Amino acid sequence: SELERPRTVTSGNRDHDGPLAFLDRERILLFVLGLVLFLPGLGRHDLWNPDEPRCAEIAREMMESSDFLVPRLNGEAYTQEPPLHFWAIGSMSALLGGLEETAVRLPSALAAIATSLLVYAIGLRLFSQRVAWLAALVFMSSYKVLWQGRAGQAGMLLTLWTTLAIYAWIRGTLEDRPGLFLAFFAALGLATLTRGWEGLAPTLLAIVVFLSISGRFREVRRLTLSPGVLIWLAMTLAWLLPAAAAIESVRFADLLVTEPLVPLFSIDWSASDQWVSKPWHYYLGTVPVDFLPWSFLFPAAAWIAWNRARGEARSWMLFLWAWIVVTLCLFSLSPLKRSVNVLTIFPALALMVGFGLDRAQEAWPRFKAATAVPALLVSVLIAAAGVAVPLLQTRPELTDLDPGLARSIAMILVLGAIGISLGSRWFWTGNVRAAVDVTTVGMGILILGASLIVAPRLDSFKSARPLASQVLAHLDIDQRLVMFPRLEPGVLFYTRHLADLAGSEGQLLSFLEEDPDLLLVARRRSLADLEEPLPLVEIYRDHALRDGWSLLGPAGTEPDEPPSEREPDG
Repeated sequence: SELERPRTVTSGNRDHDGPLAFLDRERILLFVLGLVLFLPGLGRHDLWNPDEPRCAEIAREMMESSDFLVPRLNGEAYTQEPPLHFWAIGSMSALLGGLEETAVRLPSALAAIATSLLVYAIGLRLFSQRVAWLAALVFMSSYKVLWQGRAGQAGMLLTLWTTLAIYAWIRGTLEDRPGLFLAFFAALGLATLTRGWEGLAPTLLAIVVFLSISGRFREVRRLTLSPGVLIWLAMTLAWLLPAAAAIESVRFADLLVTEPLVPLFSIDWSASDQWVSKPWHYYLGTVPVDFLPWSFLFPAAAWIAWNRARGEARSWMLFLWAWIVVTLCLFSLSPLKRSVNVLTIFPALALMVGFGLDRAQEAWPRFKAATAVPALLVSVLIAAAGVAVPLLQTRPELTDLDPGLARSIAMILVLGAIGISLGSRWFWTGNVRAAVDVTTVGMGILILGASLIVAPRLDSFKSARPLASQVLAHLDIDQRLVMFPRLEPGVLFYTRHLADLAGSEGQLLSFLEEDPDLLLVARRRSLADLEEPLPLVEIYRDHALRDGWSLLGPAGTEPDEPPSEREPDG
């Protein structure tokens, strides 16, 4: 049937290029489903450390200073990220009438919905309507997308721009319209303004590698020599040159070259809390977890997709592999890794799973066990986790904070497992679309339950708001606020107050000599490493499970409750 044939369309296909093409029934359904999955309860819980409050605080300082050129954190130039994500947060706060949790997370939610629609559009162009639907649902129901689409971080916004760039390149290639390469580089310009070179290198390199191994060197030249390169350069320099001129103390290269390249090629960047040193195979362990539940189906779906793809479909399978492998290899070069860095490969993973499941249904029942068994295994594991949660030995501080937390988690896991198990039943019958639909509902139950019920009950040890409240309660108008040994952005955001930073023990002692009555927010592990105890008393300590923060003040300051009576550090 027409739905099962590869769709290598031209610009004359009115099914796709009409002015109302985007209003077809499935796109509307995807849009509504995206609203249900990503919008409810965005402001239900506080901003969680470390990324969300940092992004919110940078946006707040931008808006208060009316300086939208240079991102600043605690009043100092922040050169580790370009400003587009902070601009987006500021725009949402202006739209909603205030900078709060919903405004911080709304750009990611809208980006997740838009990216899901782009995955559908790419699947429709390359394969079929059925593949497009399956791929879009697989993308939006994978764990990492569901979570990042509700988080105030830049990862989902970057994924939107890179997916938009690839869509523009695919259309330009299929329709022989070099003018669309201008849109390709414009989208890469937006990606670069979101995450620096991370927004350019993986996507462009994946396409160049694909064209090279396909023997299409002429297309490499046509792409790289496109006037779109000038568009990318103009978009980048339109911000970079004025920003560099505004910061005399920061080198020009730091804003877009040195700082963004550090995560890729630095050997030691221990001064930053954004990155953690990990082995080269780090992403081989994180991607399967982040792509749940579809990572269980990915091996079979990828094998089926490769072996049953023919003609142009097989060529596009090769491109999807280039998209995935090049991105993973590029980020694996650095010992400093974060799982959100490779979120941009999730559209490719989803398209591959969608195509593989579609071809499995065509050959039914040959691949029944290959798809149904992994789906059933996912539901069994989730249900087992739900049953085991209340039986496990939980941390005392968790039990003290919320005795019903384990019970709530168990209920949500069991309900989600029931939904996913119903999906596995449809896999057994060969109704792949129904199976994917129901599995998506099961994942929606999991993530919405976690966001609306569980997450707010974790604020006491995931959020800096309680600590910030204590700072405001004890900070006098003229009193100095100091942080040691690094900034705690959540306290900055929730107090709307800047602080002096003592990056070393010597700096901290100098501050104390100048002002013995200062108020100190410090990491407890760093306090324990000091050679001599400070002439300050502990007023409050947060509920962090590992290395938390304490608030200390001058002798004579009375704490609200004895710190020793609160839970110990984990």
